[in-house]
Amino acid sequence: MKQKQFTLFVLTMALGLTIVLDRCSPAPASSEAMSVAPETVVESFYNWYLGYPGNTIVDGAYRSSEYLTTEFVRKVDEIIASFDKGGYDPFLCAQDIPESFTVDKATVSGEEASVVVHEIWNPGTQYESVHNVTVALRMVDGQWKIADVICLAPEPVVVVPAEGRPNATTGTQLLTNEQHGYCLLYPTGYDVQHPNEHETVLFIGSLLNVEQPRVYIKVQEAGGSTAAQVADELTVALAGFDIKRTSVTIDGEAAVVLDNMPGQDTNRQVVIVHDDRLYMLPFVPASEDYGELYAQMENLYIVVLNSFNFSVPRSVTLGAGNDGFAAGPRPANLQWS
Repeated sequence: MKQKQFTLFVLTMALGLTIVLDRCSPAPASSEAMSVAPETVVESFYNWYLGYPGNTIVDGAYRSSEYLTTEFVRKVDEIIASFDKGGYDPFLCAQDIPESFTVDKATVSGEEASVVVHEIWNPGTQYESVHNVTVALRMVDGQWKIADVICLAPEPVVVVPAEGRPNATTGTQLLTNEQHGYCLLYPTGYDVQHPNEHETVLFIGSLLNVEQPRVYIKVQEAGGSTAAQVADELTVALAGFDIKRTSVTIDGEAAVVLDNMPGQDTNRQVVIVHDDRLYMLPFVPASEDYGELYAQMENLYIVVLNSFNFSVPRSVTLGAGNDGFAAGPRPANLQWS
């Protein structure tokens, strides 16, 4: 009898201990808690993508990536198939491969998340440029996977060049305009013309080819106005349009970027005032509807703004002579290289 009571006591204690231990153990982790963080997934994907020993687009290597949803793979296939001549990288939203990148901490909402990726060219130099893309993720079978890469127009990270004129780097050329007191870099493949004494155009192929990306650099007297005041006048005159306004700094001068400006093509207007001169730079086309051409315009925009420099001594005052140029042959005042 005593043996049975002892056995029952031991079984009761063991059961009680099991219950206590079970209550002290952590609850099973949810699939979201067990999955790798969204920003880690994004970082791992871009480390693999940028370190791939070949061309992931040409090889189709992205199709078997564990980091992508099947729907996004199909979307990338469709984007690539839509390119006629050339194109852009749908994972980078650019044509050139960045030299490095960083990722922000993810913003999570239920089973969806987004991560901003900062793509960096020429890191650590005075010509460093940064382009931002947003990566959308979705929870699939308990794991975060990349569901889209959103190519939004970036806010430029403008690096003021050091004193002196910028030097052309691989893939760029130097433009020096001594009449208007500026110099800048622009991507190889563009031509330069000055249709009149106040305007310079960077374009591809022909001035008549309005389909390709271009920028007009227009200079006139500011009349005491600031860039912000000029931008105010433009936005008031176009009150019926959805103009997006951003403040930036270009070679130490406060400037304004006006996106979605109407015209023959939707354009992005950059407004700068320096030494009482007004510099207006409309970039076209500034609509994502143009696909590859829009990506090319973004590259032109980043290169020009990140290198724009006022260190060139002005050779004349606007309005001097009949055409605004100093006396002497015109090529002496405008040097293209």
